[in-house]
Amino acid sequence: MRWQGAGECEMIDGRWSCWPDKTDAAALADIDDSEVEIYKLASEHFRHDLTQFWNHSSFFALLQTALISVAVTSLRPHDRNQTEPIFTDKEIAAAIGFVGVALALFWLMVAWRRTALIQEWRQQVVHLDGRVNRHAMYRRIEPNVATYWWYGPTKLTRALPVVVGAVWLALLAALAWIYLFPIVVAAEVMALGWVAYRSWKRVRRAPGARSGRYTGGVIGKHGAMP
Repeated sequence: MRWQGAGECEMIDGRWSCWPDKTDAAALADIDDSEVEIYKLASEHFRHDLTQFWNHSSFFALLQTALISVAVTSLRPHDRNQTEPIFTDKEIAAAIGFVGVALALFWLMVAWRRTALIQEWRQQVVHLDGRVNRHAMYRRIEPNVATYWWYGPTKLTRALPVVVGAVWLALLAALAWIYLFPIVVAAEVMALGWVAYRSWKRVRRAPGARSGRYTGGVIGKHGAMP
């Protein structure tokens, strides 16, 4: 819903968001100083949340990179002449993997909440931008960022913790398979042995199996024929 006049207004979330024409000096003169201060405050909060989002993303990305490097290094072969450590390399890598998954979940929660705050402040800045800024820069650019997920880098970066968590889960699954593979093989051998034993018992209990005589044949007029 739009209203055309000296400026331009649009109904956004039940409120009128207006921005005057560049040449309409009278409309600019009607701007209240409090609106300018509110606009500045909203812009500062918007930029602050953006800065915090990228700071947090950089911190968690560096931390996860360091953990992945340590986990991969711990799985490399070592000198056999060294003293036997308390924990094996695979146990150390598994412990680091669980820490990495926990940090990835925490990173995802922080990034998700931060992007929600960015979206809230983006709407406020866009709403006020048309009233106090005759160039309406936020009003022309930010709606596209909020509409398309591939247009805004914050939404793309928000998916990075999911990718890192998937890497950690793949590493833990590989380590679990190394430990579980002998158990799975032993279980399969036991199952095959049990099936073979039950089959042998069933053959032993079959009629005629103990006497060793052949009980089959064709029943004719004078009795059973071999």
